[in-house]
Amino acid sequence: MLHPPTHDRFQEYTFNYCDVSAAPYGDNWRNLRKVFVHELLSNKKLFSFRGAFKSEIDKMIESIRNRPDQASSINIKDFMVRLSNNIVCRVTFGYVNEGIYGERSQLQDMLDKANRMFEVFFVGDYFPGFGWIDWLTGKRKRLQKNVKEIGEFFQQTIDKHKDVTKRGEDHEEDFVDFMIRLCEEEGSQITTDHIKGSIMDILIAGTDAPAATLTWAMTRLARHPMVMKKAQEELRRVVGDKGKVEESDLPHCEYLKLVINETLRLHPQDIFPRVTMQDCKIDGYDIPKGARVIVNTWAIARDEAAWVNATEFLPERFEGSSINFWGNDFQYLPFGAGRRICPGINFGMQIVSLALANLLYTFDWELPIGVKEEDIDLDDGPGFATYNKTPLLLIPKNRYYQARV
Repeated sequence: MLHPPTHDRFQEYTFNYCDVSAAPYGDNWRNLRKVFVHELLSNKKLFSFRGAFKSEIDKMIESIRNRPDQASSINIKDFMVRLSNNIVCRVTFGYVNEGIYGERSQLQDMLDKANRMFEVFFVGDYFPGFGWIDWLTGKRKRLQKNVKEIGEFFQQTIDKHKDVTKRGEDHEEDFVDFMIRLCEEEGSQITTDHIKGSIMDILIAGTDAPAATLTWAMTRLARHPMVMKKAQEELRRVVGDKGKVEESDLPHCEYLKLVINETLRLHPQDIFPRVTMQDCKIDGYDIPKGARVIVNTWAIARDEAAWVNATEFLPERFEGSSINFWGNDFQYLPFGAGRRICPGINFGMQIVSLALANLLYTFDWELPIGVKEEDIDLDDGPGFATYNKTPLLLIPKNRYYQARV
């Protein structure tokens, strides 16, 4: 059995492991995971979020369609991050940090700083006795400043929710409201830090995982225009002239599913390192208790022994295949496996499927002048969330002009 390692940065950003992703096994982890699954990620809750998903996707499409310079390119990552972050904020906080699509919000800037802190090498993580070097170089001070900013933002959010409840204002209970109610119950073990740690998990995973997958899907499709054309033809045949893709259309878009599966294969999100809880033997290798283990899902998905033409983007490889992303097939682990598998798979996939479908249905996509398909960079950028190293710029051309209602 494995559990997350003790890590100063994890400890800081999860408010002393008061979250689901980095907390060690135990009652704390089990109780928080149960809260996540039942109050945020259950099928019933996902059904209630459909309005938020559709509304934010509509806003994104309209912002692309109505941009001032119709001949200009857009930075795909910026739009996908704003979309995911807006959806997550709506279901978590009950409101959106208003702003223009393609621009960064204050919250996104703070989370970007947190992501960049995981790019930095901290001496103390590997040589605890030399942690003072991180203070000397200023890294530790920058980390604590960022954590303080995020913590204050979360506290303001919690206080706002408490004030609304205290004034007796009529509003629909969101995730923060629910966590506050749990925290205030007599004998509850949920603290304010648990609320903050849970919010951090939701914001990081709920924003970056869907946004990165969408960005990589558009990257791969732009590099393979015939694949994009095939996906668009399917969508436009299924949806017709309705003007937008509805959730009810998605089960009929089989090729779109293949595109998403292949994107996840080539671009899985990073999985936390783990620490062994007992001595074990794997393939004849003795792994001692306390060893730090990393499951390299990126390399597994490119293993020529498991995949034909493993490095090529071939959505058709999943046609008729029983392989899925639920952690049952070791050659394909985009969301991990076992007890620590990502609990938000359905949440993220709902965003990815509906957003990608509408982007492909509504627009034709062109490369900027002078850029060829082979010029598109496929290298991963640094950071905990893996986006393109070089931003993907594409020019959207309006295909359907019907009003989105």
